Amino acid sequence: GSGGGQSYGDDFTEGPQLTDNDGNVYETVQIGDQIWTTSNLNVSTYSDGTPIPYISNKSEWVNSSIGAYTYFMQDDQSGYGKLYNYHAIVGNHDGNPNTPPKKLAPEGYHIPNVYEWDKLFELYGGIESAGTYLKSETSWGIPGNNQSGLNIKRFGFVGVACNETGSCTTR
Repeated sequence: GSGGGQSYGDDFTEGPQLTDNDGNVYETVQIGDQIWTTSNLNVSTYSDGTPIPYISNKSEWVNSSIGAYTYFMQDDQSGYGKLYNYHAIVGNHDGNPNTPPKKLAPEGYHIPNVYEWDKLFELYGGIESAGTYLKSETSWGIPGNNQSGLNIKRFGFVGVACNETGSCTTR
């Protein structure tokens, strides 16, 4: 098989190691002109050292108006790292729109935007086929081949989930 028109196994090169301000070390891969970490961010402070609150109560999580993190199934050993709410991603740390936003990503890096994800998907033939190349070889009902080196696992979800009948529950 091949991804992005390249032969199997050569879709990425190892990138530089990245150390965040909490001392966590991340492996990276370069795919095209983009550099991606091979695991989720796992910081408990913004890049300037400001603490990010931890919220374990699901109702508080859903209703939070400031940046926060939690863990999938409240299990810090689940392999997902910390899960951040929208407010943490955009740097809204105090709920005040007049306060400059904090930076979540380590110095020299940023949280990818939709255009960067789209560019990555296009390298692997579009959103319909990219999953095969981006997904890890484990944790999926239908595993990927991890040809991208990103080792993307099934995601954890924290928040309100609604089924097809419109019934919603907090997860």
